[in-house]
Amino acid sequence: MTDKNRLRKLAIICLSFAGLVISSYLTFAHYSSSSVNFCATGSGCDTVTLSSYSSILGLPVSFMGVFGYLFFIILLTVQISKKVKWALLFLISIAAFAFSLYLTYLEFFVINAVCSFCVISALIITSILILVLMDKNKYFPDYSVKSLVFIGLVIVGVVISGSNFLYSKNQDFSEEQGSGSYQLELAKHLRQVGAVMYGSFKCPHCDSQKELFGDAFKYIPYVECHRQGKNSEASRCFTMGIQNYPTWVINGRYYPGSKSLHDLAIFSKFGK
Repeated sequence: MTDKNRLRKLAIICLSFAGLVISSYLTFAHYSSSSVNFCATGSGCDTVTLSSYSSILGLPVSFMGVFGYLFFIILLTVQISKKVKWALLFLISIAAFAFSLYLTYLEFFVINAVCSFCVISALIITSILILVLMDKNKYFPDYSVKSLVFIGLVIVGVVISGSNFLYSKNQDFSEEQGSGSYQLELAKHLRQVGAVMYGSFKCPHCDSQKELFGDAFKYIPYVECHRQGKNSEASRCFTMGIQNYPTWVINGRYYPGSKSLHDLAIFSKFGK
């Protein structure tokens, strides 16, 4: 093994250890429902880690990260065929990269909040994949770039399709909870804990959020932020620093973006 190979191996181990620390901390935050410390202001770490997308089939996504990073560390330290080791590193890192890509998409376009720790983890996975690919010619010089790209695209497609399917099951469960009685009880609970929804009459996501509650939405304190809206309280929205619609303020925390009933129940500790 050349000095460059050793350095790349050491770099992957160090990156995996950093990812393990981050994933372990996020797993702790998930189970304790505690706020994520050391997170960039306004990044929405709490929104992401407490959302319905933070777990798959009851297992926290961050825990999968713990398992994945441990796998990298163990694989790089055990004595097995170097070709087999590289192949496993490539397959797992490309799968992890695809999953991170999907999670990043969810943060930006579905959850409407970004967790800086999650972004760092995604960058770590990307760096590991690049380092693994740099050793390709040493172990599999006969494999063309086209072959690797094809294999990678197949893995990416399978991972993203599988993730989308599993998350759809999570959302189906949340929608099943949305019976009329559940909506009513949750709305009353949100009012009781002082939760407020800030929105605009021109915001389609706000309309979707209201429709999710149905008639029960009348129990939820709502603040109209658009100056032309009925009973507008634009100055209040400005004072509160509201920048996205809708934005929920629950127990002093900001949760931008439309939320599922399941998410709102978690944020407000409904049923606890």
